[in-house]
Amino acid sequence: MRKPLRLLEGCALASSILLLTIPSTFSQSSSAGTELPANDLVRMVVANEQRTAANDSYWMYHVTREEQGKKTERDVIQTAQGSLDRLTSIDGHSLSASQEAQEANRIQNFVSNSAEQRRAEESTKKDAEQCKEAAGVVATGGLSVRRA
Repeated sequence: MRKPLRLLEGCALASSILLLTIPSTFSQSSSAGTELPANDLVRMVVANEQRTAANDSYWMYHVTREEQGKKTERDVIQTAQGSLDRLTSIDGHSLSASQEAQEANRIQNFVSNSAEQRRAEESTKKDAEQCKEAAGVVATGGLSVRRA
């Protein structure tokens, strides 16, 4: 049985947003006459991510993933009990009737299996801790960004 998508993907998203934000911040700040050091920017982004992670908001989002040449798409819903995902397509094709039935059965089994839910939650918490530690290292690790 596949595990629900984990929070670590959110960490990757936050990192991507951070990397995309740095160049625009430099160009905006230089036109205003003041520059925000990269380390300060990273600390601000990490603190904001940690503040956001601490609130009780839940999200629904779509994930496209390619593994071993196979592209899958999933809808993910975050709940108080953890994340739940549903496979929506494989290699750009909608699921067949039998694949839909298999997916519905997988979800039903997960929802009614508290032990599997606990394992998924523990895995998510472990990933969240690793993400938090990595963010802390980046925020305090002396990241340096040079302007070209």
